[in-house]
Amino acid sequence: MTLSILLVLALLAAVVVVFAFEWLPVDVTTLLLLAALVLLGILDVEEAFSGFSNDIIIILASIFVLSGALMKGGVMDRLGEAISRAAGGSQTRVLLFVMPISSVISSFMNNTTTTAVLMPAVLGVCRRSKISPGKVLIPLAYASMLGGTCTLIGTSTNVAASGYVQTTGLTPFSMFEFLPVGFAAAVAGILYMVFLGHRFLPQTREGAEHEGEDIREFLSEVVVTSGSPLAGKALRDSNLAQMGLQVRAVLRGERRIYAEPYVQLEEGDVLLVQASREGLLQVKDTAGIEIRPDVKLGYEDLVSETTKIVEALIMPGSALAGRTIKELDFRRRFGLTVIAIYRRGHTLATKISGLPLRAGDVLLVQGRPDRFRFLADNADLFILQEMEHQPARRRKGLWAVGIFLVAVAVS
Repeated sequence: MTLSILLVLALLAAVVVVFAFEWLPVDVTTLLLLAALVLLGILDVEEAFSGFSNDIIIILASIFVLSGALMKGGVMDRLGEAISRAAGGSQTRVLLFVMPISSVISSFMNNTTTTAVLMPAVLGVCRRSKISPGKVLIPLAYASMLGGTCTLIGTSTNVAASGYVQTTGLTPFSMFEFLPVGFAAAVAGILYMVFLGHRFLPQTREGAEHEGEDIREFLSEVVVTSGSPLAGKALRDSNLAQMGLQVRAVLRGERRIYAEPYVQLEEGDVLLVQASREGLLQVKDTAGIEIRPDVKLGYEDLVSETTKIVEALIMPGSALAGRTIKELDFRRRFGLTVIAIYRRGHTLATKISGLPLRAGDVLLVQGRPDRFRFLADNADLFILQEMEHQPARRRKGLWAVGIFLVAVAVS
């Protein structure tokens, strides 16, 4: 065994240890390994950096760009909502919907991205259908891996193999050359998991129920806008329940109407709803209804730049406690808009603008990213969690799908 081989093995062992203990970021570790190979004379500079111009790198980068376009265009979110509506309460039906869709998407997208995008919708289906999440999430991951074997770009392993074959002077693999074997494996894997494999998966129902208890249900106000398809429909005939919105009351002018299933909605009605943060974000992308603060702000204020959604906790001893959002003139004071309130252990059913705040209340607030810098040193509010909301853009989503299909066709 030569000295060069010993050095390479030693470097690989060191890199594995650093990866395992996460002492450094993965990309930094990789670049340090590359630099060490050059400095030790094992590789010259041209050999070390030749891989960056390889077709494999360009293909993988393009896949991430296409995946990002589909996500930013709202395509993946819409698909997740469709799965949630169509799957129903049967575990077998849920698997029959989730696994094939995951396999098809992961044939053209990164497996990890596919699983991450579909996971929130799948968890929502499990929660509503009282299905153990472990019985569905594991098959979801398996399906994304099986789908990745169907095309050249479905997994980086196929791309790397094709690149190596090309360096030997042979013809590289075509886009769908893996399809016959990959499709057969995917179908067999899906059928096995749907009808037999799920029986061997762990039951996580108790953990799911405990997790469900901690999911914050915010109180918010939703307006039935002019021309809304919900106008004239009874509450029981609307899709509000499917969106995860529990209507507590209907405010019509000065009247307060109890939310009976037969109550017909009218344009201009204000609905007091209780929903998770994800359910409220879905309202922002649904035609015919708007979160009430959104109506006051106007469309241009919302889409002129990226909007941040933040959970902010009212701290003990806060000067905000005991006062309402209206009394505080919250938007003028902080440059942010409160769109919902959560109070642990209480079912709230009053207008949020007139609800006196308490220590421990969690406010769901939205605004421009620069406005949240002012909360960093604020003793009255503490940021718990934040997320970036990208409004659904149907036209851009269609463009992303079109470009995606053209890329697949020409390949």
